[in-house]
Amino acid sequence: MATPENPLRGLDPDQREAVLHESGPLLLVAGAGSGKTRAIVSRIVRLVRDGVPPDRILGITFTNRAAEEMRERVASALYAGSSPGTGEGRDLPWLGTFHAFGARLLRRFGGRIGLSPGFVIYDARDQFDLVRQILKEKNVDEKKFSASRFLGRIERTKRDGEGSSVLREAGGWAFAGKAEEVRIAYDDALSAAGAVDFADLIRLPVRLFREHPGILEAVRGEIRHLLVDEFQDVDAGQAELSRGIGLGAESFLAVGDEDQSIYGWRGGSAGPMLSFERDYPGGRVLHLRTNYRTRAAILSAAGEVIRKNRSRREKRIEAAREGGDPPVVRQYEDSDDEAAGVAGAVAEQIRKGASPSSIAVFYRVNAQSRPVEDALRQAGIPYILRGALSFYDRAAVRDAIACLRWFVHPDDPVSFARLVKAPRRGVGEVTLARAREAARAAGTPFSAELVKIPRLAGLLEFRDRWAAGLPARKVGEALHAALDGSGYLAWIGDGDGSGTEERSGNGKEDSRENLQELLRIANLFPGSGEEAVCAFLERISLSPGEEEEGGEAVRLMTMHNAKGLEFETVYLAGLEEGLLPHSRSADSESEVEEERRLFYVGLTRARERAFLSFARRRSLFGAFRDTVLSRFLTEIPPSMVRWHVGTSRTPRGFARSGTAAPWRAPAIVPAAEPSPARPRLVRHPMFGDGVVEAVEGSGDDRKITARFPGYGRKKILVRAVRMEILY
Repeated sequence: MATPENPLRGLDPDQREAVLHESGPLLLVAGAGSGKTRAIVSRIVRLVRDGVPPDRILGITFTNRAAEEMRERVASALYAGSSPGTGEGRDLPWLGTFHAFGARLLRRFGGRIGLSPGFVIYDARDQFDLVRQILKEKNVDEKKFSASRFLGRIERTKRDGEGSSVLREAGGWAFAGKAEEVRIAYDDALSAAGAVDFADLIRLPVRLFREHPGILEAVRGEIRHLLVDEFQDVDAGQAELSRGIGLGAESFLAVGDEDQSIYGWRGGSAGPMLSFERDYPGGRVLHLRTNYRTRAAILSAAGEVIRKNRSRREKRIEAAREGGDPPVVRQYEDSDDEAAGVAGAVAEQIRKGASPSSIAVFYRVNAQSRPVEDALRQAGIPYILRGALSFYDRAAVRDAIACLRWFVHPDDPVSFARLVKAPRRGVGEVTLARAREAARAAGTPFSAELVKIPRLAGLLEFRDRWAAGLPARKVGEALHAALDGSGYLAWIGDGDGSGTEERSGNGKEDSRENLQELLRIANLFPGSGEEAVCAFLERISLSPGEEEEGGEAVRLMTMHNAKGLEFETVYLAGLEEGLLPHSRSADSESEVEEERRLFYVGLTRARERAFLSFARRRSLFGAFRDTVLSRFLTEIPPSMVRWHVGTSRTPRGFARSGTAAPWRAPAIVPAAEPSPARPRLVRHPMFGDGVVEAVEGSGDDRKITARFPGYGRKKILVRAVRMEILY
């Protein structure tokens, strides 16, 4: 190994202290743009330089892209320009996601809880297809109970242990009964296919450690130094995995910022950060206090908003880059007017010399992108929609992966159902459903029933020959042989690409190009035989939807997708009550706080310039409604923003140019003191006028249940929303 570069070079005092931390648990509270990745990489390099074997270090982060970036930076620092190879051997620490680490544990120890080491990993689309399959078999009306709704409940049950009482409260008795029936069938189907889903990759290792303490001790003996990034977004299972290993390690570095915890909807919580000292006796807390990304004017405005949250550590982040322009706030007449204004402003930035790829437009929900896309197209401005259909979700790619996976795992009914549709083989869903039911009833593998279907004889015979030749084949060769022998290559070359879900782009030509790219990726994958093919399939299952297309183009994305990125200029659109904060958060103070964190994350992606906009009227649920300015804009002191008039009038209290004049929030104010009588009506910024049906509690802690025309019954926490109350 080459001599590692000095890991302390260029660090500030806070980063240096984190890198030199010797032993025990340390929580590194790393504010936006504070150089946390640099601190993590430097710490790993310092440990290796001081003699710690790389394979005794475990680094966990939340995305494959972040893990790859960290791996490259560690390799570059350790090897000083020489090539360390793939980085998958013992010459580099293991760096990856929680789910990849969970899969690694289950491959080694899953047999202790009855799991085959050759298990299949079902990604989100596979899980959806399986639930739809179950709903059809059970004659459940998907118009009434959608597959995505059932799947969400299954995931929450696995992740959070939600029981039938929670299901009844959330969806009613009818849904709760069906959800439990579908969940049992779903788990049985996974077991029969030898498959696990993403939730299992966390849940099962936790179970493994609980039921077999000896395995936990063995893992602790191997991992002497643990580093976990994005600790503010761990769910309960991930927190338990971290704690199980971290309490036995020589050192544990948890890195995060509760002000950027924005994934509560998928189980993430800043709770483990806020309880760190209690969970890790003797643990220390260190703050990275310098933001190297955002200009002081923007950072100060963002700080004024986020300090309104209660569930946070008090902190002060200083900007290394002083000065700069304050955020500009613009009002527009409607969403189309706003989109045209944003496109015009983007065009002006580009005319001044800005690179299109240095500009981003953020919004709260994907539906907001349509008018922005139209406006950019009309202006001739190239853009990339981040979070759209990823490479591995494209139809031809999913077809090919399903084909390869079934060839390796012939008892996988989800992959086989896709395989027989591309090309079609005269075997329909009814026949496959009978085969699945016969296998369940007889307790036999799914593949044992397939041999009884005459139309599949040729395919099954070829699969046997393919399996016999697999040990000598590299991954790319195995994939090509499977696609060729199954008839897929000929179908893609000669057919019209019908038979599976919609293809994006230009039909079969795009399908062929996507297939060629997949084969190129497979040809680069190391190893041969079944083990290498299974590793290739696992890599794909664990890395969906993360690739980023390059090129000079403006980036469009939701604020959730903006996490971890930075741009010279950002536009935050649709800053209105009901969008940000979202209407679903209106009756929960904790959810409003998460929405505030989302606004903070969006604003702190900007390096130089930030533009904030809202519309006076917006089309919601097919009808235009008057909007109310987002409370988060009102939380920024007027002296810290500049108001620029769009194509419509200036809101009351704002000057027409320069900085804003002192002003009051829009006239939606809760009553100062409630009348002894129960309120009759409420006027909600999103739902309009509603008739009060019940009141719980008193003062600002009251929860009011009201029925709104077109929206139904809503329970609303008074202090969480600006709402007029009428007595």
